[in-house]
Amino acid sequence: MNCYSRHESGDDFSNQGSCLQITQLKPKQDLLDSHNHTLTTASDAHTVDFEFSPPPMHAHFVSIDGGLSLQHENPLKAMFDPSFDFSADSHPNTAMLNVPAHSSVIIVWRSNSLMNHPMHLHGYKMEMLAIDQPVRNRDCTLSQCKLSTAFNSEESIAAIDNIPRGSSVVKDTFILPAGGAVVTRIQTEAPALWFAHCHLDFHKDDGMAFILNVGNYQPPSNGTWLPQDYPSCDSHFLKTRREHPACHCYIDDDAVLGRALTKDHRCSRDHLCLHEQSQAANLDSYKSTGFRISSNYLIPNWGIALIVVSIIAGATVLITRCVPSRESLGPDKDIQEYSSSDSTLQKLRIRFANDWKGYRPGCTNVLRVFEVTGLALLTGYLFYDVGNDSTASGLSEKYSLLFFSITLWTFTRMYPAIANYNVWYKTLQSKCNNSVSDTAIWCISRCFVVVGNEGEAHGIFSTSRHQ
Repeated sequence: MNCYSRHESGDDFSNQGSCLQITQLKPKQDLLDSHNHTLTTASDAHTVDFEFSPPPMHAHFVSIDGGLSLQHENPLKAMFDPSFDFSADSHPNTAMLNVPAHSSVIIVWRSNSLMNHPMHLHGYKMEMLAIDQPVRNRDCTLSQCKLSTAFNSEESIAAIDNIPRGSSVVKDTFILPAGGAVVTRIQTEAPALWFAHCHLDFHKDDGMAFILNVGNYQPPSNGTWLPQDYPSCDSHFLKTRREHPACHCYIDDDAVLGRALTKDHRCSRDHLCLHEQSQAANLDSYKSTGFRISSNYLIPNWGIALIVVSIIAGATVLITRCVPSRESLGPDKDIQEYSSSDSTLQKLRIRFANDWKGYRPGCTNVLRVFEVTGLALLTGYLFYDVGNDSTASGLSEKYSLLFFSITLWTFTRMYPAIANYNVWYKTLQSKCNNSVSDTAIWCISRCFVVVGNEGEAHGIFSTSRHQ
């Protein structure tokens, strides 16, 4: 029941035993009897077309009645607020479908995506009048499908509009087939704003949505019509949200499979707007670079970095000069030859000196200190003045930078460590001969060496990240 692809029902939809289309479902008989009539006036007909642009652009667009393809963005301010001004407070890329109040309205939903989408309309139950699915090997490529032309003519819409009211199943959510089309009908009521969107949150937030404006809705002159205990939308989080930009999308002339965006596309995301070709609607006031975050430290950021670098450099010289070398322990004190009469502490000291001798050159050297200092300064610059931004955008920026710094540090150490530890593990197997005491001494020594060296090299980075 409720199939939405030809694969399930057969190309000619003759395989009725396994699947029924949504338009073949019928309401209960009592509902049919009470509403069975033909409309006396033609419905107001509209088209809503959805499009997906794959990575690296990665955006969803909606076109109302063949207009511009907008990456829909809701206004930051509540649209029912008495102070809301449609001309001043709406986002430039807010997609709006205007329909008359107290009227019959037909909406033809279409998509060129290769994916089926669950579409949802708030406020109304929709009559499911007709559905069209593409033939994949004829209507679709590897990247997209053609927009369905099944309901393009006025005659086809008029014929569908003659379907008696109440004879079709009603839904508030339906599947829009990949590359297909669905015809729905609603009976509008008083002026109001209703949200329509893909029910996959990721797609909704990325622009696959629009606002149904019934009867040219206008905000009330005051808020007395709201209940006294109605929750306020003016939370600190919402007040500090940063509006997404609005721009002519970046046009990639080298895009393959015909997936280049056109001059009729309007984007609402940073990665699609920060380019030289942007004819921005509101980028002048949009702080696209630099994070206005402040710090509670009295010493400036560069001063803290200089102090930390100096401490680590001094510790490097001190440790490398003061730790006893293998030669200073004598020729007979190598790990293979230490005497069973030596104390555990003496064995550990010998093992530590050998490990340090082998591990330190690859971890703490001039190149290594230069590398870590560079990472520290880079991270310190990115995290400049972190501390006081408690806004929604500030929180998001901190998470992004934290992820960046952790990833950067991990990959600079991961691959050298794999070979290093492989050699150490093979040596451990060959030297300890399953001796629990020897194995413990080797492992403890290794822990001390790694903590000492990595902590020494890592201290610059971690401290800069913390500040």
